[in-house]
Amino acid sequence: MKNKKLCGLVIVAALMANVTLFAFAFASTTGQTTSSVVISGISGLTIDSVPASVNFTGTSVSTSSQDLGDVTFSTPVQFSDLRSTNAGYSLVATAQYFTSGVNYFPYQQFEMSGDNDATLTAVGSSGCTAGVTVNNTVAMFSGTGEISDAKSLVSADTSVVRVDTCTFTPTIDVTIPGSQAAGTYTSTITYSIS
Repeated sequence: MKNKKLCGLVIVAALMANVTLFAFAFASTTGQTTSSVVISGISGLTIDSVPASVNFTGTSVSTSSQDLGDVTFSTPVQFSDLRSTNAGYSLVATAQYFTSGVNYFPYQQFEMSGDNDATLTAVGSSGCTAGVTVNNTVAMFSGTGEISDAKSLVSADTSVVRVDTCTFTPTIDVTIPGSQAAGTYTSTITYSIS
């Protein structure tokens, strides 16, 4: 009889356990999953390529200044804004004095524009044009040191999220001062974007 009571107790306990487990299986609970994704720019703001050199037609020494005329680059300047932000940018150029040995003439004789058509050309499927200003006025470099002040060529406002690779074709002009010593004069143009 003791065994029957013990067996009955075990069965009742087992049934209670099943009911309890059954009740837990249908208990009402809620849960949340937080999902996030990070979208980062592929790279940054870069100058991808610039022409290696641009040459003017030579001239003879003269007592008066000589404007050598506009020369449009044969190869464009290419830059990228792959930050995927609407931070905007400014692409500028600086120039150094024209030098030939110990002789020189200042960059104030040197002029440059971003692009005569005031446009950018997209590389691939990028847009390049919304909210962008391209300087199309050939104007002098200015400054007081051996390197000019920064001259704005292209700028973008903060109205558009950009992931662009663009090109533009600058134009330059130089005026040789009167009575400049004979020689082959060179200057370096340095581009930067920020």
